[in-house]
Amino acid sequence: MSMSKNLQEREVVSRLEASLDDPLSLELAGHALFDMFPERRGNLFSDEVYRLVKAQDATTVFSRPNGDAHDKTDQGNLHINYLPSNHKFSQNDIIMITMQSAGSGDFFGADSLPTSKESTSIESRVIGIGPTYLDVAIPGGTFESAFGPAPNNNNGPKGDTRMRLRVDRFFSNIPFQRMVDYLAVTTSIPDKKERIQLQDQNTNDKNTNTNINTNPKLKTNTDKKLQSTGRHIRKYKSRRSHSSNNFIFIH
Repeated sequence: MSMSKNLQEREVVSRLEASLDDPLSLELAGHALFDMFPERRGNLFSDEVYRLVKAQDATTVFSRPNGDAHDKTDQGNLHINYLPSNHKFSQNDIIMITMQSAGSGDFFGADSLPTSKESTSIESRVIGIGPTYLDVAIPGGTFESAFGPAPNNNNGPKGDTRMRLRVDRFFSNIPFQRMVDYLAVTTSIPDKKERIQLQDQNTNDKNTNTNINTNPKLKTNTDKKLQSTGRHIRKYKSRRSHSSNNFIFIH
């Protein structure tokens, strides 16, 4: 697990450093999303849930499956920007969310990288994906302490509507799935087929004992065998006793 994580980390850092001359290549390759707008979506236990969508003024716009660049909703004919269809984000991925300090388009230069000391970044986990959004879980209070309140915040002051975030895929869910598979193997109970076989075996053993006690013929035959064995034992002991009484001792 740790080896796989270290390999992924080196791969991600190399990919980020190589993107300095062409950061848009990261988004086109599906490893990053730029100009994302956050929406507060409630809580998941102690984590806070945020929905990240492409901002209205996003630098890059991607087509929906039927080829249209935008879709219009019934609520005010607002434009919805779609995520790139080839993005590689998946559920349980660990991602880095970085503030684009100057708003939309501010993802050029080393300072915009999540690995930069000058950037403001937090770690989160993908819990849901749609054609236009990522839902992420963030430890309670982390988002607000790093970026301020979300623009749609309902508990307290609202954040800046010009807030734009960059999202980078750091660790895929592959190690997570490997861990789940490992735990499933090491802590698994017999599957349904094995349980049925064990139950059938136990039932057969029980029925065998039960049949001897309840079937009159089996019980009679068994009793006769026991009685016959008992008679042989008693007869043998009687002969031994009789023989010993006929011994002549010579002094």
